[in-house]
Amino acid sequence: MGVWLQVPLLCLLGTILSGIAAIIGGFTEAKGLINVAKWTRRIIAANAFLIPAIFLFPKSRVAPLDSLYAVVAWLIAAVIFVPHFVANTSLASDNDESESNTQSPLSHPWRRLSLVWGFFGGLIWLTNSYAQNQAVAFHVGLVIIFGLLLLLKSWFRLPIVFIQLINTFILLSIGLPLVDVFLRPSSRLDDRPETRKRYYSCDAAKKNPVMFTRWWKYYNEQWDQMLENIAVRDPTGVTPFQLRPGTTAEFFQSHITINSKGFRGQEFSAEKGHTFRIVAIGESTTFGITMNADDKPWPELLEEMIRTRLKPARPVEVINAGVPAHTLQHTLTRLQTEILPLKPDMIICYHGYNGFYLLYDTLPRVEGERPPKYQPRPLKILADVEHRVKMTRYKNAMLAPTRRNPPRAIDPMSSRYALAYQHLFQAARTNNIRLAIATFSMAANSKSDNDILEFYRPGFPAVHLFVQANTVHATMVRQLAKQNPDVDLVDTQPHLDGYHEKFIDLMHLTQEGRQEVAEAFFAGIKKTLQECLTPEPQQGAAVAK
Repeated sequence: MGVWLQVPLLCLLGTILSGIAAIIGGFTEAKGLINVAKWTRRIIAANAFLIPAIFLFPKSRVAPLDSLYAVVAWLIAAVIFVPHFVANTSLASDNDESESNTQSPLSHPWRRLSLVWGFFGGLIWLTNSYAQNQAVAFHVGLVIIFGLLLLLKSWFRLPIVFIQLINTFILLSIGLPLVDVFLRPSSRLDDRPETRKRYYSCDAAKKNPVMFTRWWKYYNEQWDQMLENIAVRDPTGVTPFQLRPGTTAEFFQSHITINSKGFRGQEFSAEKGHTFRIVAIGESTTFGITMNADDKPWPELLEEMIRTRLKPARPVEVINAGVPAHTLQHTLTRLQTEILPLKPDMIICYHGYNGFYLLYDTLPRVEGERPPKYQPRPLKILADVEHRVKMTRYKNAMLAPTRRNPPRAIDPMSSRYALAYQHLFQAARTNNIRLAIATFSMAANSKSDNDILEFYRPGFPAVHLFVQANTVHATMVRQLAKQNPDVDLVDTQPHLDGYHEKFIDLMHLTQEGRQEVAEAFFAGIKKTLQECLTPEPQQGAAVAK
């Protein structure tokens, strides 16, 4: 078993020597050879300290702590206990009238040694099962430790302080699992729309981090399955992937359709005729991560608002040209081949998160390790305490470099992101297309509580960096709109940015959030739409008297 566990050779030799010494010591003590028995106890005691110490100075790779080490420790305890018990019991039966008959079958030194190895194995078993979240094994280990503590109390006369400590541990080993049963939330993942929000909502999900971890894994699996059905890797390598025309996919209860031209939504005519055509460009937040059967992407909501509120004299259609994982640079590469051939009268842009890396050169650098993830444990109470301790240490480590190196001045207008917007402006002017650009909104911002930021950190480890980048992006977009009066500014942030209850994750929106984006775009382009959709007076028309 030691070879199987890759135990160092000295440990193997020490373990074998301890076993031989224990057997010899048991029989020699029973036969009255006290000096030999003392030497065997000394050998075993020395090995009991030396064997664990050898692992501190390995000459080769040592296998990680495994439950089988506990089995080895318990075998050693059994080797010490059983021969002495049998030998002393035999001696007691042969000398019924002797004084030794009044002694316990196992003398105190061997009791202590067997209990030491028993506790050593129990602690290894508990530690390993706790770290690997093996609930059944963990509770078995608690029962074993519980039994060993009872033996310790019955075999030895202990000071009152040690008795109190043992009783406290016994009560904790019984009480903690019982309390955990009542405090631990249900582990069943309910995918119904009316209960799903409990998993991704910050206010609700932070009370149950285990379920949020499972939800996040399930959410990403659904995402991957959806993209596998509707997208394909870009063979040119210019963009991450392309939407496949004429495909469909399910995302939770939402039915997603890619039309024959490779855009999300219903079919539309290549020739727009008299229709006022708006093309919405962006990333997954424009594409629309809808989850329920009646959910709609915000470009579709915007089209409904224009028709019902403005009641234009000519048809209006909003084409959803958003593609997940695309940046503004990727969209610029699609202009000539996919966007401009649609002959849009107006382009509205909602880019942000995917292109934040274009702003990193203008941000103060914060380096450090990834934050600790919440690890499920057999006892949720202990898991929560462990995670809080780890997060406290991580926060202190992350704040130290920022305190030493204050942020440097930034110039977003010189960034690659600003340059991409300038190229979009030029393309719109060249093709006589009205243009609107928007600020980007996320579930967290610079005013959010730290608990909100930490909630999103497991899925978005660089959440603090993203918040800084979004602040810079908003400043840049507002300045660009100010420098280019022919470009409409749409500010989505006043009723959305930092309102985490309107988001599924850090940037993807709930239906309420998509409604807010549509409202912001309608307000931002309403004046332009009224100008463009108002019919011009016919020449020669009679003037009313």
